[in-house]
Amino acid sequence: MKIIEVAPLQRIPRPAPQLLSYLSKTEIAPGVLVKAPLRRNQAVCLVFACRDLDKQEVKNADFTFKPISQIIHPHPVLGKWQIELAWWLAEYYYTSPGLFLKMMLPKTALNKKSIELIKEVSADRPKNSQELVIVPTLAQLEGFKDSQTLIAHSGLSQKELRQVWLDVKSGRATKIVGTKIALFLPFNNLQKITLLNESSSHHRSWDQSPHWQAHKVAFRVGKIFDFKPGLEDDFPSIESFYLAKEKLFKLEADFSGNRPQVKIIDQRQEASHKNFSIFSRNLQGAVEHYLRKKEPIIFFNLRRGAATSILCKKCGYTAVCPDCAVSLVKHKVHLGKEIWLCHHCGYKQEPYVQCPDCGLEELKEHGAGTQKVEAVAKILWPQARVVRLDSDSAPDAGRQRLIVRQFNQGKIDILIGSPVLFAQRLKKVKLAAIISADTILNLPDFRSSERLFKIIYHLKNLTQKERSYLLIQTFNPEDRTLNLAQKNRQTKFIQEELQTRKLLNYPPFCQLIKVSARHKEAAKAIGLLKITSAKLQEAQRQNKSNRQFEVLGPLPAFISRERGLYVYNLIIKFNPPSGQIFLNDRDLRWRNEFLKFLPANAIVDVDPESVL
Repeated sequence: MKIIEVAPLQRIPRPAPQLLSYLSKTEIAPGVLVKAPLRRNQAVCLVFACRDLDKQEVKNADFTFKPISQIIHPHPVLGKWQIELAWWLAEYYYTSPGLFLKMMLPKTALNKKSIELIKEVSADRPKNSQELVIVPTLAQLEGFKDSQTLIAHSGLSQKELRQVWLDVKSGRATKIVGTKIALFLPFNNLQKITLLNESSSHHRSWDQSPHWQAHKVAFRVGKIFDFKPGLEDDFPSIESFYLAKEKLFKLEADFSGNRPQVKIIDQRQEASHKNFSIFSRNLQGAVEHYLRKKEPIIFFNLRRGAATSILCKKCGYTAVCPDCAVSLVKHKVHLGKEIWLCHHCGYKQEPYVQCPDCGLEELKEHGAGTQKVEAVAKILWPQARVVRLDSDSAPDAGRQRLIVRQFNQGKIDILIGSPVLFAQRLKKVKLAAIISADTILNLPDFRSSERLFKIIYHLKNLTQKERSYLLIQTFNPEDRTLNLAQKNRQTKFIQEELQTRKLLNYPPFCQLIKVSARHKEAAKAIGLLKITSAKLQEAQRQNKSNRQFEVLGPLPAFISRERGLYVYNLIIKFNPPSGQIFLNDRDLRWRNEFLKFLPANAIVDVDPESVL
């Protein structure tokens, strides 16, 4: 008899054991898929280890060893390096290895025919050198489609994904280009990884748990295969700039991008001149000038919708989502119909004519989303062909490509976009504008300045190299970030940001962990995190580790109620004992001993994109 240790291909709440032990009559190699009883169900599991039965271990165990139910196929579907990677990522992101193992497997792996194909390509073959390029979005794969390059992304069919997997496993594919999911392909001789547009938020998995980042996976894969990954970006993230300085990554940054004339427009002066439009007089004049010259124009606005809030001028009533603590946003839908929409849960309702509190018809719109920018632009410049590019007007990649193609063919005069703009290949323009820089800058997050600087840099690169202009509207014209961006002081901005973050102990000088509790009752969400905070602080006192951890909160999330649940956060700052930016195995063990006091039903986000 043998004892096998397996990882179920599903989430097991921490701090419960992530490897489970079962009995087997035969030896089973690591990487083999089996079925085993788990609670009342049969779980698909991947074997991590197999060892001889120790009767004393069985006798002393506080549980009954059960036999596995089925060996799905005796041939391993994953290699040792993939198992090692899944385990490290599970420890790093404080989650279950099974979640990463599932990403590594083609979904057809449970099919015996598929495993036979895997067995066939696993035979000894010449190990050709392999290179991987990671791009943030599907749109950026367009330039790589040739006969020598294998394209990999989650939008492929199951049949296509299986063939990609087999081509990489066999070594037939030597150059692979894909989105972040391609990092989990079964390479046999990977020699190089390059992350393009490395500062893009699309390199992070934000819409599913765990919220892993491509950089961390690339770093660990590079360590396994003994090379340093490369990062490329016109303007890298603050953390990546520092990591490259510490020689953990190879960074190629080019600060010599397009440098249009940047003009900061003080919106405070517009009202005094009786201009209450969202477009300043300077911007209106520039638009009219370039429309006469038949030059295309790009407007950027962070927020979607027509109005970003609706309130009563008489009594102060604000239209708020009944399930989320956020303002409803006015949207125009088909045939000119209007709705009030929640951007977080999708709740929508017919607009009120009268205020539900005071009964007066004093409901007014405030703020400008992309829909309002579009509507006002069409009124001011009726001769112009105005099109909006955001997730409302173009919710899928096909619609986005159509709008981009029309713009590049000269069929659009004014293109109004949200951050969706930056994932596209747009032709250069002579005039671009940010409708409101304050929307980005006023977010209470330590990365707000970096985000604004990056957006300005992106828009600069959408302008032509000569005689082009970027106009930035703001109520804070003296802001440091705006002025450094205007003067093309990229290096100075990064250096000052690093100094500030070091002083306040923010990444890259510590690791952030956001722990979120959600409950229908605010008091219960707060209470859960208060108990957690007390446990963490007691653990620090007992281990004399006050310098390694700082616990902040509980604090209400920026959106304090979402989908009917109150949301509160604990923010943990971890300073690893080794002093390394990328935690080593000892740091992880030490940190996770501390994190075991977190509640099993909390949402743990390691290296969060935002602390809000």
